[in-house]
Amino acid sequence: MLEQRVTDLERGVQRLEARFEAVTGALQRIEVALRDLSGLRGEMSTLKTDLRSDFAGLKTDLKTEIAEIKGKVSMLPTWWMLLVGMVAILGTGAAIVRFL
Repeated sequence: MLEQRVTDLERGVQRLEARFEAVTGALQRIEVALRDLSGLRGEMSTLKTDLRSDFAGLKTDLKTEIAEIKGKVSMLPTWWMLLVGMVAILGTGAAIVRFL
C-alpha cells in the first residue's frame, strides 16, 4: 500500500515538474517578448517625434501655399470689373466704327 502511494506521489511530482518546465518556458518567451516590446516602445517614441515634426512642417507649408493662393485669387478681376471692361471695349469699338 505504501509503495502504491509513493508511486502516485512520484507521478504527481513528475506532472508538477512538467508543468513547471512549461511555465518556465512560457515565462522565458514572455521575457523575450517584453524586451522586444521595450525596444519597440523606444522606436515608437522616436517615430512619434518624427511624425510631429513632419506634420508641423506640412502645416507650415500648407499655410504658405494657401496664403499664396489667396494672394493670387485676390488679384483676379471680379465679375463687375470684367463687365465694365467688356462694356468699355464694346463702346470703344462702336465709337471707332461710327467715325470710320
